[in-house]
Amino acid sequence: MGSAHGSSEAHRIKQAEQVFAESPEARGGTGISIVNDIDLKFVFRNLERAMRKEIRLWWDVCSLENYLKCERIPRGLRIRKFPAFEVITPEFEQAWNETLTECSMNLMRLILERDKRELAITKEEINDLNKIYESNVKNLKRDKFQRDKRDYDNQTVYLWKTEKRGGRHQSHSGWERNSSREFSIDTPRSVLKPGRMVQFAGSEVARFQQSSLSPVSSSSFLTSEPELSESEPEDYRNQGNPGDRYKGKGYARRDPVYTRSNRSIQGGRDDGTTAAHHTGKDGNRNKKQRW
Repeated sequence: MGSAHGSSEAHRIKQAEQVFAESPEARGGTGISIVNDIDLKFVFRNLERAMRKEIRLWWDVCSLENYLKCERIPRGLRIRKFPAFEVITPEFEQAWNETLTECSMNLMRLILERDKRELAITKEEINDLNKIYESNVKNLKRDKFQRDKRDYDNQTVYLWKTEKRGGRHQSHSGWERNSSREFSIDTPRSVLKPGRMVQFAGSEVARFQQSSLSPVSSSSFLTSEPELSESEPEDYRNQGNPGDRYKGKGYARRDPVYTRSNRSIQGGRDDGTTAAHHTGKDGNRNKKQRW
């Protein structure tokens, strides 16, 4: 085992001297096979499988050789066959057991020969896969060595990329490029999509202008009663109850909400009832007149 390892190490050293030789004549005739487009995953997968198989076969061979040497039979190879008749003498039993032992020994020798052949084949497969992978590594290291050699031959080991601007040399270092950038301040962007505009209906524009010019408090816009456009039917405009105009249109009926500013604008009336409704008889009279 030690001699085989020593010969393999000496062979590798000899190949390394030829791979890293400076002159092409020294590199010629190295016997290095150039393998291109190697699927290393396939190589590693087969190599792992072959190495596992080799280890298992080696220990099987070693175990069977020791069993045969000690004339012992493992439990898995013992033949359990017995005669059908009941009258058995000790001499017959001894001869029967010796015959079964000899048969088991012959089976063990047969299995041992088969495992030795498989072990030799597996070792050759492992050796071939190792050569493929080692050839790939050698080619990679050789190409890198030749690439670096060309850098020294062409005097391009250290590259300083410079250009003249206005008679001065300016380098392209990353710090100067980053420092010369101009950063713009982010401006607020519109929430609208490109090509979209906000449009108001005519009534909304008029109401917006009235609210911006009128001195009335903003609380006057708290009424839940929507305004009617001029295109709506007259019967809806003349109805007394604001909620009736939305019947049959899918709108929920809501009572209007009035504030002080509403009362001041409407002349003190509160949906047909005056302030006197809360104080005395005038309120009742007005209520009766309405209904």
